[in-house]
Amino acid sequence: MTNVEPAGITRQRYPVRARVLTVVRTEDLSPDMRRIVLGGDQLEDTLPRTRMGVADHIKLVVPDETTGEVTLPEVGERGIVRPEGVELAIRDYTIRTFDPIARELTLDFVLHDHGPAGRWALRAAPGDAIGVMGPRGTSTYPSGYDRYVVGADETGLPAIERWIEEAPYDAALDVFVLVEDATRERATVDRAGLRLHWLHRSAGSDLAAALIAALPEDDGHTFVWAAGEATGMRPLQTHVREKGFDRRSFDIRGYWKLGEAGHEEGHGPGER
Repeated sequence: MTNVEPAGITRQRYPVRARVLTVVRTEDLSPDMRRIVLGGDQLEDTLPRTRMGVADHIKLVVPDETTGEVTLPEVGERGIVRPEGVELAIRDYTIRTFDPIARELTLDFVLHDHGPAGRWALRAAPGDAIGVMGPRGTSTYPSGYDRYVVGADETGLPAIERWIEEAPYDAALDVFVLVEDATRERATVDRAGLRLHWLHRSAGSDLAAALIAALPEDDGHTFVWAAGEATGMRPLQTHVREKGFDRRSFDIRGYWKLGEAGHEEGHGPGER
């Protein structure tokens, strides 16, 4: 084992940019997940994307559902200023990939009809417009650990796939993903040291319980990252604290909260 002095997350802030992009193409990844590629003249080739910044996100401004028009808020010294008299649906989405040469931004959406972003994704077609702001910063996770234990439900799958692609190749990587059933599983890249565990909600699997079982105590060599429904993440947060995990060696986020649209604690691919 490598002797690791616990290293924390490094953070960097960026000026917020607002732009209107259009759908280039779409791809269905599973019965309830769709990948949408965005592009356009307003998408700069310098959009930040950092290795191990797996949870970096942008804010989507969903078009008016009646007119299809996109109204961008103003970005000033005090941050985002929403226009008076206009109701805007703004949601956080993890950056899956960004191609600076093609100037294409790829996002993954959970499909549903009970939120504006999910409804937009259900009917999105090439040429459709949507507002994109940010990213306003990067959180870069440490790369010096011997083992990474990461887990998420559907909303964290873009970050999970980035973990698989970007985590140090000489480290062990234990990945837990909670989906509805086996039809929601999808292929990922293979890599040395990867142990991928698909958990099925329909069979009663619990994401936090699976991660707790994989983390009996802090060994000083493991970094933990998890994202899912906020209430469901609380037992895992309690566990890592009680087992003495150094605060710099874990990041556990609520990407959504049951019954609450636009939950702001974390950054996943859409409302649930």
